[in-house]
Amino acid sequence: MDDYNIIRSRLSRKITREGTTLEVLIYRVEGDEAWTLEAIDHEGASTVWDETFVTEQDALNEVFQTIASGGMSGFVRDHIQRLH
Repeated sequence: MDDYNIIRSRLSRKITREGTTLEVLIYRVEGDEAWTLEAIDHEGASTVWDETFVTEQDALNEVFQTIASGGMSGFVRDHIQRLH
């Protein structure tokens, strides 16, 4: 099994809105240029975007746009989900 070094973006953070907190993770595999975006809710449910992002700022902008258009309730699920 291959081991990969994961690079976590300095833009990863917790975001709280509407009484809900998300842990926003922006990361990439060392040597890969594309950034992955993942949001984890208070119950540990994960939302991972299918698309990757050229920059870590693009990934952060996407999560803020998603919150602005659908609110935080779109992230609170009983099951793992994938967006985009």
